[in-house]
Amino acid sequence: MSSEFQTQLTLAVDACTRAEPEVRLARAVAFRLQLEEHDYYQLLGKMWTKAAQLWPVVHDLRQDLAMAGMEVKFSMMSTDEATLWELLPETFDVYRGCYWENKDGLAWSREPEVAAEFPFMEGNWREASPLLAHGVAQKRDCIVKLCGNRVDILSAEVGARGVEQLAPRTH
Repeated sequence: MSSEFQTQLTLAVDACTRAEPEVRLARAVAFRLQLEEHDYYQLLGKMWTKAAQLWPVVHDLRQDLAMAGMEVKFSMMSTDEATLWELLPETFDVYRGCYWENKDGLAWSREPEVAAEFPFMEGNWREASPLLAHGVAQKRDCIVKLCGNRVDILSAEVGARGVEQLAPRTH
């Protein structure tokens, strides 16, 4: 990687980090055409766990993740995340706590109990019926991200298995 591109990546990381959490991923996506492919995905990986909202750019991210080869997908993962990715089976069940309008999102969990908490987390709760989506993921289509104590599975290509209603809670 040339020093020019390293400088561009460093500037992009700085610009995204300085942005409010609600717009960090949108700011990262805006750098798509200014960075080399590997650097762009590295920027996405760095911003993923620092961002508060995904929905404004979910369609761009879905397209980017679906088109990315494994080499660039690996640039989104830290060493620990790549190690966890290596441990994934070739095909596995995933779950997503959600609402009807975001049931086909990009972030999933291998643990239904963890996923079921997502609709009730601060910033996610709505006056709507919470759901637990179930799907099947292929390892080759996935990226692993560590989000605090949670392991997220990012995939643009999850095969739907079903959706069940979660018991509502007061917020």
